Amino acid sequence: MLKTLEFSYRKAPFYSDAMNILEDIITQDEKNLALYLMYQFKKICSYFGIKTKLVMSSDIEKDSGLKGQDKIMDICKNIDKNISGEGENHIHQCVFR
Repeated sequence: MLKTLEFSYRKAPFYSDAMNILEDIITQDEKNLALYLMYQFKKICSYFGIKTKLVMSSDIEKDSGLKGQDKIMDICKNIDKNISGEGENHIHQCVFR
């Protein structure tokens, strides 16, 4: 795969920067897909100077008995609470407009 990328894009602007990141990502030995994808996001964000905190959904406090939209709302409520201290009020304004 790396050779195909090199052959196809070696003359492109920013090729060496992009290839360094892609090679690092592609050659990762992580077996857990979620952790592998998180690694990709962090590498790309770092390259672009994006400092947004990335969190695995498994690390977020939530009611595991909830399903579907209710579970998403619970996760959002807990995230919003941590960010703004207001919790549910922000979420309901956004979701139920």
